[in-house]
Amino acid sequence: MTKTVLNVTIARLVSLIVFLVLLAIANVLYINDSVYLGVVGFLNTKILVIITFSILLYLGELFFVFGFPLNFPAPIFNAFGGVMLVDFIFDIFIMLGNILNQSIFILFSALEIFVLVIVLILVLLVGYVKVFSSVGKKKEKKHKAKKVEEHDWDDVKREIKTAVYHATKNLSDKLKPEEVKKKSVKKKVGVKKKVSVKKK
Repeated sequence: MTKTVLNVTIARLVSLIVFLVLLAIANVLYINDSVYLGVVGFLNTKILVIITFSILLYLGELFFVFGFPLNFPAPIFNAFGGVMLVDFIFDIFIMLGNILNQSIFILFSALEIFVLVIVLILVLLVGYVKVFSSVGKKKEKKHKAKKVEEHDWDDVKREIKTAVYHATKNLSDKLKPEEVKKKSVKKKVGVKKKVSVKKK
């Protein structure tokens, strides 16, 4: 399905609204469980972060809908949105480690800086490859369209020439005097008779 401004906006907005509604319901429901309360409390503290990276990723996807050069900022929004999303995932691991008293989750925090840098570089690199490849595809499409247009125009000119030729021929035949027509017919008949005599 081709992405448009409308369907990208609706998809992102609906997903964010659904998350916020579910979080609101989770806050209203009181369940006396330390894990549940810890997860809900964590999401409440990170609500601004979630909204921010959702908006950045939305802008990245939105700018990719447009052609070059309007899609140029898209990889930047995707890169910063992706970094914030990965940072949020690391925070989830740390939160789970604190709640479950498992140090293995906390070990992930040692890799956080390295992973964030890799994500930033990769998203920017892939994004700009996509941007510049779209420029090449656009030029190729224009070249093909130009070739098709030239080919069609040649066909039209050929058809016009043929139509003009037939029209002028028919007109000249109609304008010929009857006697000239009869003579031309007689000449043709005489030629045919000579050919038949020679054959005999």
